[in-house]
Amino acid sequence: MRTLSLLLAVAIVMFAAVTANAQTPANPQLYTFGVSPNLIDVDDMDAYDVPSNGLPNVAPGAKVYLRVGGAYARGTANGNGSEWSTVTFNMIEMPAGSAASLTTFDNGMKAWFIPDVEGTYTIEIMATDDVGESGTDQLKVNVASYVGVGTIVDPAATPTPPQCGACHTELTTSWAATGHGTVLETRLDEAGGHFAERCLPCHTTGSTNPNAMGSGWLDLQKSSSWTFPATLEPGNFAALRNDYPELAKMANVQCESCHGPGGAEANGHGFPPTQNNKIVSDITSEQCKQCHDSPPYHQTVEEFENSGHVMSVGDPSYPWHMNRGSQTRRSSDCARCHTSAGYLDVFHSEQDPATGFTNAPYDNPGYVGCVTCHDPHNDDNDHQLRKPASDLCADCHSIRVSGYSGLHHSHQGPMLKGFGGREFDGYTYENSVHSNIAELCASCHMEPPADDQYQNKMGGHTFSVSYDNDTPDDESDDVLNEAGCISCHAGGITIQDVRNTQDEFKALLDELEQYLKKDQDGDIIYPGSSELTALEDSLVWNYLYVANDNSYGVHNPKYARALLESAIAEAKKLSIEPVDGSIPGSYDLAQNYPNPFNPSTKIRFSLPVGNDVVVRVFNSNGQLVNTLVNSRLNAGTYEVEWHGTNMNSGVYFYTIEAGTYTATKKMVLVK
Repeated sequence: MRTLSLLLAVAIVMFAAVTANAQTPANPQLYTFGVSPNLIDVDDMDAYDVPSNGLPNVAPGAKVYLRVGGAYARGTANGNGSEWSTVTFNMIEMPAGSAASLTTFDNGMKAWFIPDVEGTYTIEIMATDDVGESGTDQLKVNVASYVGVGTIVDPAATPTPPQCGACHTELTTSWAATGHGTVLETRLDEAGGHFAERCLPCHTTGSTNPNAMGSGWLDLQKSSSWTFPATLEPGNFAALRNDYPELAKMANVQCESCHGPGGAEANGHGFPPTQNNKIVSDITSEQCKQCHDSPPYHQTVEEFENSGHVMSVGDPSYPWHMNRGSQTRRSSDCARCHTSAGYLDVFHSEQDPATGFTNAPYDNPGYVGCVTCHDPHNDDNDHQLRKPASDLCADCHSIRVSGYSGLHHSHQGPMLKGFGGREFDGYTYENSVHSNIAELCASCHMEPPADDQYQNKMGGHTFSVSYDNDTPDDESDDVLNEAGCISCHAGGITIQDVRNTQDEFKALLDELEQYLKKDQDGDIIYPGSSELTALEDSLVWNYLYVANDNSYGVHNPKYARALLESAIAEAKKLSIEPVDGSIPGSYDLAQNYPNPFNPSTKIRFSLPVGNDVVVRVFNSNGQLVNTLVNSRLNAGTYEVEWHGTNMNSGVYFYTIEAGTYTATKKMVLVK
């Protein structure tokens, strides 16, 4: 089975990185995709007229939507492909008696058909990319009837094949306690509730397409005399179950709502069960959209599509880049946190997450979506989360060394909890109140905004705490979702308050950055390099730990500040070098050299006796730019280096205070 979200299928480029000279052929792949009520409303394509579960396993009469993805040719004489130019769809197999046919749309790049007979339909494509390279692929679509879990009418009954409960006893038992497992019963019996007949397709089992057959709820309801209760009250569901058992067997959101109908062949769904897509295990969240993407009341998907998680497999120009793994290096095992398949493979299997690896690349990786975080079969945690909210995010938002950025931009979990930085002896490292929030990330990032106009832009499943009003280059109209803040910040908090904090930490980062060891190109040497001493390694670690957390101190201000200030203090000790072992006869502040300079210069000073010494740099306006020395030094001559990398050209003054001795000199930075 292969399905793919429209959001990821925008531009499937390739499965794995290849060298510039390597030639790989065009490798198109055919996918089904889902159509939600929201897509029907907002898209003007006539083809989108009924919802679809996005699975290659459907009931007769359901509409199946198809599109091409896969890998374009690479390294050809004409260069690399970047899009499909032409696609030909052909139905090469269908059940006896079927009159189904394919209809193309979207300039021939997509197709749909409506299966009319149960059985297997095979569709083949030939796709040609924009450098003239072609390839083919086939997809089998299974069409069958719904059979139910087998325990809705009589919970004590023993299900019989092909009913799901006959083989999957443990899963169906845990599923029965979830919200999906009781959703119709809960809503029909909810006195004073808002449930209405129009809500039935998403609170029952079967196709949400009213034209579909296959013995799902909507199909059975057509021939049933059951009517929607005039009053919502306890006992309604019992009456349905007792008086209309045939219809009631499709009540609630059962297994087949997500896996497709299980009635293929007399022996259930055959073996192996996924053969020819006779049952589907899909992790792309396509099937969730048919119900959870129906604004204004059900807009979780719309929120999610404004989040960064939806692009976790990669950006539109290279979306399969993160669908790669390693059996030896965790830092190269990207799929563990960038794909749904990889996350489930590592964190929710018999592997030890600390030592386990993915089996990437996956044919159907799935972005970090609904089933990545939520367990459809289990309600042990709130909101059917796979782990408590305070732990779930930290599985992936954890510390990982990166060859591209020193530290992967992902360690918000440890930063928030207050560990993972390099802590030096003699300093105090405390946590901010954010570390004590019960649900940690979710409390601030998922709190719904007070203003409804921002409902799909901040909070909820957008996971955003601010919104730029679609003007990324204009900060003046940015807004902050303070709904998650006011429980602690009773006086309110503004986006400017946040920026003030971030500016403070950016200044500390700039100060620390000047002490970090760099290569010949001026780039920071990352942790783990043999070119760094242990202290130098810790300095760059703390720099990257705060910088790559991306909140610039907001997540845990006390801890982040302590990491930077202690690193700066240690760096200053490292940068103060005794010139020789002699004891000078008097105090002296020498002229810096070179002067003028770009970007660094050295300042020498002499102490005839031990003393508390402060050496500072000021700009021409008398504003403090940097404190180079602030410690007690023994008698001797010392040299300290100042880096003006982030400073503007101009005149600067440096001063020394050592006991009663003070002196000031001028230096010139020329860039």
